[in-house]
Amino acid sequence: MTFPQHHSALESRDPELRERELLAGLPEFIAHAKKNSPAYAQLLRHTDPRDITTREALAQLPATNKSDLIGLQENSPPFGGFGAFAETGPARAFLSPGPIAECASDARGRWRTAPVFHAAGFRRGMLAHNSFSYHFTPAGVMCESGARELGCAVFAAGTESAERQARAVERLRPAAYCGPPDFLRILLEKADEIGADSTSLKAASVSGGYLSPDIRAQCEARKIGILQWYGTAELGAVAFEVAAGDAMILSEGILAEVADPITRRPLPLGEKGELLATNFDWDWPLIRFSPGDLTALVAGESACGRTNARIAGWLGRCDPAVKARGMFVHPAQVERVVARMNRVGVVGAAQLIVRRDGGRDILILKCAPRPELESESDGGEMRKKIAEAFREETRLRAEV
Repeated sequence: MTFPQHHSALESRDPELRERELLAGLPEFIAHAKKNSPAYAQLLRHTDPRDITTREALAQLPATNKSDLIGLQENSPPFGGFGAFAETGPARAFLSPGPIAECASDARGRWRTAPVFHAAGFRRGMLAHNSFSYHFTPAGVMCESGARELGCAVFAAGTESAERQARAVERLRPAAYCGPPDFLRILLEKADEIGADSTSLKAASVSGGYLSPDIRAQCEARKIGILQWYGTAELGAVAFEVAAGDAMILSEGILAEVADPITRRPLPLGEKGELLATNFDWDWPLIRFSPGDLTALVAGESACGRTNARIAGWLGRCDPAVKARGMFVHPAQVERVVARMNRVGVVGAAQLIVRRDGGRDILILKCAPRPELESESDGGEMRKKIAEAFREETRLRAEV
């Protein structure tokens, strides 16, 4: 197998040099976070940043959970005290499901998506069809910034209907796609259904959902190269494939640990544990940040010549939130739906189940009506009210 030229020389650095440079940057970065971020001023009040020069020392610091941001931001809006921006503040703010507020500067490479798309075959002069949302969440902007950094033009398709996007593909002839893998499947099938030409698509970089073997095979049959990457709204791109089904290579500028979810102590190579990431983002510093995902460090280097550490991709959750159709649903959101329905006398308790069917995420919201209402309320009307409340809260549809 041949591999394209790397996005930058940083990707092929000597691993020991990369490690030394990451660790050398820790004391200054932690000092900056402690001085300029109210949250870290509190979390690191007993820490001398000059002492944090090794992974062992870093492992002594407290971790921050993504799910904790909901409560922290309610108590200290809008960002829970984690921002360390200059007087002008962030260039952008977002409000992802949860709700969790995120912010970002306009710094080049802030999201680390350009190397991801370069590995997937995006090149200068291509038109990239971007099916990530541009509203509320950072995914659309995150991907557009990387494609533009490579010199690609971008069609901001967002979450418009599959039919309109299929017709746009026929009209604009994009060579590349970025977005959720399940929507790419829907888009291609819709194009076939309405007779729209989608043969211009040659490269796809997908995230935010499960890339099933069926979707990969469907793309390969259409001669569309498809690779997946892992990222979060807070960290940007964390790791990415360079060959189908291979381990993911960590993004440059991320110091990643795989730790025991209980003790937060680093685990040996190959053991599944909680991903913790330190992002070296001076505007929104995150130190030992946990998105709530499980992974494992993989031995060896990639055959492509990139020398960074590799992870096994997404191996499950160690957080009560669940990801469905590229969106997180938090327990607090289901609790708010229950509380809202209780006020109108509809439901007493609820359980959300997410299952996968042929690459599609199916959400089922099981609801237990309060006993005194079971014989008096119309079941169809109850389901309708609950489904509407759930969609308003999560922006997702569920079978009730």
